[in-house]
Amino acid sequence: MEFDLTTIWAQVEATLVGFVNRLPAYIFALLVLALFFFLAGRISLWIKSFVSHRSRSENAATVTALITRWGFIVLGVLVALSIALPSFEAADLIQVLGISSVAIGFAFRDIFENFLAGLIILVTDAFQIGDQIIVESENLEGTVTGIETRATTTVTYDDRQVIIPNATLFTNAVTINTATEKRRSEQVVGISYDSDIDTACDLIEEAVVQIDGVLTDPAPDVLVDDLAASSVNLRVRWWTDARRSNVITTRSAVTRRIKYLLNEHGIDIPFPSRTLYINDDVQVMMPSGNGSRSREHGRHPNR
Repeated sequence: MEFDLTTIWAQVEATLVGFVNRLPAYIFALLVLALFFFLAGRISLWIKSFVSHRSRSENAATVTALITRWGFIVLGVLVALSIALPSFEAADLIQVLGISSVAIGFAFRDIFENFLAGLIILVTDAFQIGDQIIVESENLEGTVTGIETRATTTVTYDDRQVIIPNATLFTNAVTINTATEKRRSEQVVGISYDSDIDTACDLIEEAVVQIDGVLTDPAPDVLVDDLAASSVNLRVRWWTDARRSNVITTRSAVTRRIKYLLNEHGIDIPFPSRTLYINDDVQVMMPSGNGSRSREHGRHPNR
């Protein structure tokens, strides 16, 4: 089979001539596309600032700016294609996208899933930048530093940056410790059965209210929680600012103050104990789960 080089060259030459003739239109289309990209960035920043000042919601501003930016980009692509290809119509692009949507969906399923989850998180304002969250499924606790359409960035309390896919946050339980301004903490304190409960409660309340960072509204309280095997357990509850640093620091100060004040007034904080009796038989007295004592017998080893 012989190739007709003359015909092939004529086709190549016609293609090159057509490209050169359309080159100004291609350059103009690229300039228009670049202009739309520039406008998309500038206008989205302006929209984000405007919505942020009006609604005071960073998430709503981010979503609005994102939709505006991509809207301008899509419009710029359509205009550029219309300039570069006079025969191009938007219906052609929609038809092509419709044919390939199944393949694209399977190929980019995870990306679309995270993108949609990110939009829902931003629109619903589930949490904001600066919130302290706990993701139980990932055994992760930290501060949100960035929310994007694909993933959310957090910094743990030991200063490690963790990027979490938005689909993970959307499909799993997330605890937001800073969703409200205050947070309740509690500490169980055991006192001996010989100690006066009312005196111990008064002393503990006096100790808690003296600590900086403990809120007075709601006021701290002390409840009798349990009559345990070796102690009467008192549950101490107080409120602080929701930030973890305040919670941890205040909890340490409260615990230290309670210990010192109870020691000063001679109120014992007992520890679990077991009594061992050795007679002719070996008897081991141990507290059982129902509050009664279990007894084990054995022959003395010297008998």
